Amino acid sequence: MTKSIIVSAIIFTLIPLFALADPGTAGDDPSRVLVIYSTRFPDGNGNGIGDSTEVALYYQLKRGIPDDNMLPVVCTESFQYEYDDGWEDFFHQIIDPLRERLLLLGEENIDYLVTCHGIPVKYVFNGTFSERAIDNILACPWFIGTAEQHDLPRRKRGNPYFEDSPTVPPDNGRFDHSYKVQGHNIYLVARLSGPSPERAFDLVDRALYGEKYLWPGQGFHNGRIYIDTQYKAYTDPELQGYPFGYVSFYDIDKSIAYSKFFAEPSGYDWLWENTPTELEIGDPGATYHTGAPADFAPGALFYAGWYNINKYNDVWEWIPGSAACDMNSLSILGIREKEPPSFLANAFLKGLTCGTGVIYEPETVGHQRPEVFLHSMLNGFNFGEACGLSMPGLCFVNMSVGDPLFNPHGDGKVPEIDDTPPPVPGLFVAAGEGVDTVRRITVSIDTLGLDPDLIQAEVEFGPTASYGSSAVAEPVFRMQHEVLLQGLVPSTFYHVKALVRDPAGLTAETDDFILFTEDPDPLIVEAIPESRTVPPGTPFDLSFHVSSRGGMDELTDHSVSLTALHAGIVDRDVTDALFSMPYTLELSPGHTTHLYRFTLPGFAMRGDYAFTIRVEHGGTMEIEKTALVIVQ
Repeated sequence: MTKSIIVSAIIFTLIPLFALADPGTAGDDPSRVLVIYSTRFPDGNGNGIGDSTEVALYYQLKRGIPDDNMLPVVCTESFQYEYDDGWEDFFHQIIDPLRERLLLLGEENIDYLVTCHGIPVKYVFNGTFSERAIDNILACPWFIGTAEQHDLPRRKRGNPYFEDSPTVPPDNGRFDHSYKVQGHNIYLVARLSGPSPERAFDLVDRALYGEKYLWPGQGFHNGRIYIDTQYKAYTDPELQGYPFGYVSFYDIDKSIAYSKFFAEPSGYDWLWENTPTELEIGDPGATYHTGAPADFAPGALFYAGWYNINKYNDVWEWIPGSAACDMNSLSILGIREKEPPSFLANAFLKGLTCGTGVIYEPETVGHQRPEVFLHSMLNGFNFGEACGLSMPGLCFVNMSVGDPLFNPHGDGKVPEIDDTPPPVPGLFVAAGEGVDTVRRITVSIDTLGLDPDLIQAEVEFGPTASYGSSAVAEPVFRMQHEVLLQGLVPSTFYHVKALVRDPAGLTAETDDFILFTEDPDPLIVEAIPESRTVPPGTPFDLSFHVSSRGGMDELTDHSVSLTALHAGIVDRDVTDALFSMPYTLELSPGHTTHLYRFTLPGFAMRGDYAFTIRVEHGGTMEIEKTALVIVQ
């Protein structure tokens, strides 16, 4: 469509608890979902489990997918299959096990296929229109040829579930297996992926939050519908006669403008960028139908528009539960890239929950139709169905990213208001690029057994519990954020506290913690200060700092002894006596650092008092440090 004129650690915690998962809401059945993942895809985040498997298990946990509906495959490719040998590999590695599992479960007992991060994105063969989206091929697994020879059409194969004119009877209803291709079953396919498994987790968590709380009206979690057209501020009479078709750019423009008739009765606020000069939301000079500048898109919930090819104006504020379709030639390209070129791939990194688009040129008649997608999301269809209804063809270049079960307006939904603060977050501290001057703080919440929630995060830090400095995470709602503390002073204690806010504006915060800007390797023991002089009879503080890279469980023994030669005391164990005195214990996130502060009574006798702390690590390493107190 060339427009010429115009978990990790959390996973190991969650795996044993699959039986506790909520099976979903709004009448969309997790038992009708088949999850496909690659056991050969590497462990990119280094937590001991392959990233594709990790995403699959996370989705299984969150949606309650049955064990029999989890399909591991062994993909020799991580991104694409190519040419003849690639087709044979693709067929044997994915199609054969998929067909076998569908026959085992019952072909018509499965409606949705979910491809997980790490399943190859496309198949490339010789000839015109040579790229195909793997997901779009899987939608029609029984009618694509054999392992020896593909039977892919030169362009697209017609989608029997495609709805070209919602509200103009007859309209397609919710998906079932009456929709077939030459007698063969088809499936609704969506992908959970991103530049990392954590970004794929976001898609699931945002869907669950939106599904529970999204609803028009005061007090509910909601946002705004955005529509974006190119050529004209159409009047209502000019938009009569729908459907207009998708052959010419002007017909496309009118079709997307027709979205206003779906937005108006929805109960949501809506804005239409209809500047007649081929501008998109965020472009200089673009305006909304209200006359206001279209330079910002706050509270973005649903979006239907075009033509942001290889372009993303960073003016969108996507909220949990958001869904988008931007019609352009490469609308979802680069979904696994950290700096992707396409509109939708960028939008996912900025908070979008789900979206549908293409990875290659679809021509005007091959792309998903934005107004159909919008109508479906507003009228009781789930994301998987909305993609299927808006998609003209199969075995082509189309791909949808997000949880197919996400249904914010499902039949029988009882809307709820989020009035529960997020859980108190957990913290994990890692060294940054400069070990002594940078710390990377991971702030996360755990909602297992609780209502879904998401957070934005801020970390306050400073040399005292009054802090004085702060660092803010990216303004996106997620379960987990990384915050970078920079410009720290080496070998110094800092107090830290994390504050989080959920989409309802409710907050939670951690206790005060400490961190020490030196990386234990594997153990640091310090006496603070190493020497001091005090007058006779004056109480004083005595502090010991212990840091262990593996946490305090790595310490196998510790003791404190006192030597005061003038009093005849040599290496006397005073551990019990010292810990019976008033002291405070300050902890780091993860308990990798302990700072003990003791208040000792003043000594009457002048002389030198040497307090030595001995710490044994792992039963093999012993470190000791001495604090000298001179009374004179």
